[in-house]
Amino acid sequence: MGTGGRASRVKNLLIAIHFRLYRYSLGILHLKKEKDVCDQCGEKFAKYVELISHARHVHHHPIVRCDECGKEFIHEKDRLHHVREEHKKKAESRQLKNLNQRKK
Repeated sequence: MGTGGRASRVKNLLIAIHFRLYRYSLGILHLKKEKDVCDQCGEKFAKYVELISHARHVHHHPIVRCDECGKEFIHEKDRLHHVREEHKKKAESRQLKNLNQRKK
């Protein structure tokens, strides 16, 4: 009777751990898919490119492109954020590098 109780506790512990891991993995998958959601109809997409295509074909959104790299965005605010974060930092980095080279 002593070993039967222990085996039952171990089994319950393993089930609890499995359930927690399952909930954790569902949370990660859910959060990942929440990233690319159409703001018009709420449809979810696994990839941002699919959301862009959906917006273009279903809702006829005008797509704005980055002048420097050609990346596409649905909203102008997203394009501006991209330019500020990606291209301005790279330009500042280049300027800093040029200044350091001139000092030498």
